[in-house]
Amino acid sequence: VLRATGIHRKRDDTWSFGAPSTDNALLHVWNGIEHFFRECELRRRPVAELFEMLQKPPYGLKLGLIPVLFCAVTLAHDTEIAIYENDAFVPELSVELFERLLRDADKFKIRRYKIVGVRRDVFKQFAVLLTKSELSAKPNVVTVVRPLFRFLSRLPEYTRQTRALGQNALNVREALFATREPDSLLFEELP
Repeated sequence: VLRATGIHRKRDDTWSFGAPSTDNALLHVWNGIEHFFRECELRRRPVAELFEMLQKPPYGLKLGLIPVLFCAVTLAHDTEIAIYENDAFVPELSVELFERLLRDADKFKIRRYKIVGVRRDVFKQFAVLLTKSELSAKPNVVTVVRPLFRFLSRLPEYTRQTRALGQNALNVREALFATREPDSLLFEELP
């Protein structure tokens, strides 16, 4: 399905996901999923809600195809889409995550993050600081926040508990532990 429709394709020696190029019906579904993602910019929405929408007219998809398309569209937009499991931000998209999502979509929500306006300048400074590289042409919250959460999840238990740190380090650690939204972490809690 993915190769025949052009959803999974090779560009410049790398494989990537994108809108279908050979199937107008699937393009309509792809656009519907992207529209759902755009509606997730202000608040989280349940993945199960998207799956239900895709089963009804005008899409009328069978449940077997929906997860495949959801995964493809999510991976195509992985730098903008944040997934939450039981209301906790999931820092890495993985096969295991998608397997859990497919078993019980009711436990998952998504939110889309776009950076515009004044936040874009603040974000660029964070991105350079946290990723140690120049920012790509498409700035996004998720690619900056993911390394922070990965770092946090790999901290030894002693480092998670100790009070023998400077006040700034304690404040940053507390913000990372307490946050539930990547954008509020970058633009409210860390500053």
